Amino acid sequence: MFRISTLLVFLLCTVQLRAQNRICGSADHLHDMELSSPAFQNARQLIEQQTQAYVNNTANPQRSTITIPVVVHVVYRLASENISDAQIQSQINILNEDFRKLNPDFNNTPAAFQNVAADCDIQFVLAKRTPNGDSSTGITRTQTTVTSFNMSNQVKYTATGGKDAWPANQYLNIWVCKLSNGLLGYAQFPGGAAATDGVVCSFRAFGNTGAALPPFNKGRTATHEIAHWLNVYHIWGDDAGSCNGTDLVGDTPNQGAEHYGCPSFPSISCNNGPDGAMFMNFMDYSDDACMSMFTQGQKSRMDALFIPGGARAALLNSLGAEYPSPACGIPSNINTVFVSENDALLSWDLVVGASAYPIRYRITGDTNWNVLTSSLNAYILGGLNAGTTYEYQLMSNCTSGQSAWSNTQTFTTNIPAPVCALPSNVQTNNITPTSVVISWDQAANSQGYTFRYRTSGSSNWLNIPVIQNNLNLNGLNANQAYEFEIENNCSFGNSGYTSTSTFSTLPVPVQVCSDNYENNNLRILATQIQTNSITNSMIRTALIMIILNSAQARPNQK
Repeated sequence: MFRISTLLVFLLCTVQLRAQNRICGSADHLHDMELSSPAFQNARQLIEQQTQAYVNNTANPQRSTITIPVVVHVVYRLASENISDAQIQSQINILNEDFRKLNPDFNNTPAAFQNVAADCDIQFVLAKRTPNGDSSTGITRTQTTVTSFNMSNQVKYTATGGKDAWPANQYLNIWVCKLSNGLLGYAQFPGGAAATDGVVCSFRAFGNTGAALPPFNKGRTATHEIAHWLNVYHIWGDDAGSCNGTDLVGDTPNQGAEHYGCPSFPSISCNNGPDGAMFMNFMDYSDDACMSMFTQGQKSRMDALFIPGGARAALLNSLGAEYPSPACGIPSNINTVFVSENDALLSWDLVVGASAYPIRYRITGDTNWNVLTSSLNAYILGGLNAGTTYEYQLMSNCTSGQSAWSNTQTFTTNIPAPVCALPSNVQTNNITPTSVVISWDQAANSQGYTFRYRTSGSSNWLNIPVIQNNLNLNGLNANQAYEFEIENNCSFGNSGYTSTSTFSTLPVPVQVCSDNYENNNLRILATQIQTNSITNSMIRTALIMIILNSAQARPNQK
């Protein structure tokens, strides 16, 4: 039993650890394409010949920074897979840091390798126009019924539940979706079909916010895969640790196999001491937080793609990074100025040439948009649900056409403050000369009440704490006017007192004699009265009180 349990624990731990390892499908994808397409294999050979010729030429001129327009195709089934504009923008920012050697964690690169680290002079921008010339945010969103995707390229075709690519000679296509079997991403090396050209990334490993999960939440999956798209291989040469593979780069040390997690420097294999492997290179398998550099040799492989006749040279003439002209600009500087329980004030900068601004908004997670139009660069959204998160987008209407929708903005309406309600429906009942019953409706959030009363005209109140919503008030004066007020007491404060209510107690009732003890003044007919008693009787119309102290009433005595 012990041996079986130990084996189960080992297997479970192995599976858990494996789930935390980087899985890139680019090398396998490249191998499969070369086997299935002789044309692709020939194209790869020509690209490599051109690359080696460029790398071996010591007289290559210094080039300017290249800007690559990017379109991100978000393909999602669940709302959680529909990553935010902010998560997408965070990835673009990371790419611009990593490929320009501006990443703050470059300082973690061991000194032994810093002298070969490269600014690749490549930057990325979300596309500002579509292939047909309309303005764009550089993001498309496609809802699918496909549970998850793999390296079969289904995500790259609308017909198979994905999204068709934009022209590969004008844009870098990046598909973000749910990938199966722990796959983080894969890229198509230069030389393949335009319809499938680009990079695929897991929505859990894209950017550094939102749905991104550690240890792949620093955006390095896209950095790694785009470098494949730019013709850079894995740093260990994909040789399964034999020390015989190569990444065709001269300034990356030979190493036995890929690294996982965050290795300690130096990590020595294949006799590469004293400095060991360059495990912090973006093309190893280390965790995102432990990657920090490209080398000059890797940059040269990228550069070779952009020389005249190079496999990516057409991107240099792309207009994808520029707004169309004449442009109907996308509204910018969008702000949610004020939010209440049921309203939100939106504002944005005026767009030159715009005559109106369509607005669409919805509760976050809903499918359908509510659409309206503002003639000004501000609008109050009303009739909203309290304590609810909304998302919205804007566009501009110009005589030249419409802009694309802006990036998605969000806000959350306020939650209503709890109310300590005033007591209502106050009633007085069962009034007597000395008491009254007062009741009222149970007030919201009540933990009890304070009842106060006074005789009318008095300045002094008498306070009575009350638990329930009624009170039997006793000990009052007969035939007296009273006024009273009630306050609701809540855990977070009091309601204040109700308006003053009044009542009057009844007077003491007049006693009426109903028995004539001697109606004819004849002793013989007089009524016998008990000793030591009080008796009321009538003589004509006058009421008298007779107190008898003798043992027997005397004749003719009333």
